[in-house]
Amino acid sequence: MKVDQGLPEMPDNGIITIREEDGDMKTSIALILANSYAKELDYRVNVITGRSKGAVSEDIGLYDLSEISGCNIANTWDPVDIDSLLISDLNIVENFSLLFVESGFKEMIDFFRFAESLKESGKLIFLLHNPSIFNSRQNFIVDSFSDGIFHLATTYEGSRVRRNLKVIRMRGVYPYDRIITYNLSSDGFVVDTRERHG
Repeated sequence: MKVDQGLPEMPDNGIITIREEDGDMKTSIALILANSYAKELDYRVNVITGRSKGAVSEDIGLYDLSEISGCNIANTWDPVDIDSLLISDLNIVENFSLLFVESGFKEMIDFFRFAESLKESGKLIFLLHNPSIFNSRQNFIVDSFSDGIFHLATTYEGSRVRRNLKVIRMRGVYPYDRIITYNLSSDGFVVDTRERHG
């Protein structure tokens, strides 16, 4: 599905990892992308989170994401529960890193095998991941099973905030060799297309 200018075409099913260290933009990007899927493909959306339903609803309202305003929001901090919660066309696992930080290698592999079976049945899963929480072996597993990987970074230059998104991998797309600068506003995800020199 073509989501927005500046982004590669995204698959209709699979496992997409949105990773960011020390930041809070993962959820916003995932919700904005989910709203596009709901609008264009009529996907039902499910958010699995450790936060309150009210907090997630507030994020949805902040960006006026009307297509997913009535989405299912499930609360869990237990990786054992997660398989039974992946029920919609598009599932956002908001606290993925925290769910699996203390679980064993086998539990994580079991989750990804289950996620692979959902992918084969046409479902899409967004994993919101903080790689600084995992060890290198756990991060390797996440990357290996992901059909697409977005890496978000926020930098501060004086009083200015610069948000960048790098597409590490996306199934069906040639390696993407550019960093996308973006802003989040009431208009949603807005790619900054200004030409930069030097």
